Amino acid sequence: MSQHGPVFKVRCFIHREEELFVAHCIDLSLAAQADSMKEAREKLDVMIKDHLQYVVELVREGDMLTAKQMLQRKSPLSVRLTYARFYLMHKVRSGVKNMGNTWRESFQSPLATQ
Repeated sequence: MSQHGPVFKVRCFIHREEELFVAHCIDLSLAAQADSMKEAREKLDVMIKDHLQYVVELVREGDMLTAKQMLQRKSPLSVRLTYARFYLMHKVRSGVKNMGNTWRESFQSPLATQ
């Protein structure tokens, strides 16, 4: 992905909850669930892009306060701790099945559109 200007990074992870896969974006407090890991990640990706597009619209309307607040919606501590556990497990034991999948994504900062 080509980036111009400031970058906004988000941390995400997927884990299995009973029969479903649940994908979380801990930096925007977003979550998606699906029957497969791939589908959960795709749904979360759409949610992140829609959320960031909404922030861009807020910036264009001049509502910087709300735009900044929308970029600071951290997930509950329990979800962030789960991410940290999966992230550390991934670093220590790469390739272990069913431990969750963590990743980071970068986007052009929505606040850079002003």
